[in-house]
Amino acid sequence: MHPSEPAPAPVGRYLQRLGWALHPLSGDERAAIVAEIQSHIAERSLAPNASIAAILATLGEPDDLARAFVEDRELSGALNRAAPGRLLATILGRATRSATAFGIGLVAVILYAFGLSFAIVAVLKPIAPRNVGLWRGPGTFNMGFLTSPPASTTELLGLWIVPIGLIAAVLCYLAATALIRRGGRLLLRRTSVEAPAWRG
Repeated sequence: MHPSEPAPAPVGRYLQRLGWALHPLSGDERAAIVAEIQSHIAERSLAPNASIAAILATLGEPDDLARAFVEDRELSGALNRAAPGRLLATILGRATRSATAFGIGLVAVILYAFGLSFAIVAVLKPIAPRNVGLWRGPGTFNMGFLTSPPASTTELLGLWIVPIGLIAAVLCYLAATALIRRGGRLLLRRTSVEAPAWRG
């Protein structure tokens, strides 16, 4: 099959399904991807004993191939945004199919949760000074909000917990954001190496 020749029926159906599955992308992006895949099929079909069925099998299902393209575009777009929420959501969306994405997403969520907890403690301390703090006593060590702190414990930080909590919250936020940005770039690089086996 020469690139300028009409595509055989199975190829045409495959490209049509691929185009439909790429619907989240713009028309120009869809057309470029479909043209790239069509060119790849045409080049592979020129090999001796080439089989269209085998070439299409190597590409995988059109929906799966399209999803890889869409996810890469989403991840690339999220990396260029200032707010990390979209990037975290994009990484978590891959978590069921990638152990790396799962690990990055899990650690980031934990860091953001710790950051939020530290910020809440810092905000609540001036409002409920007797119930918020860092307590130590015989066999116990507590931090956060207690409705009735045990009489046997001593509150260690006092109002110092406010700046300490705010600093800890900022550090957790920065660490989580740096992690997902580095992780997002790692996932993009890994996809560019692993996913396009059809490009070889």
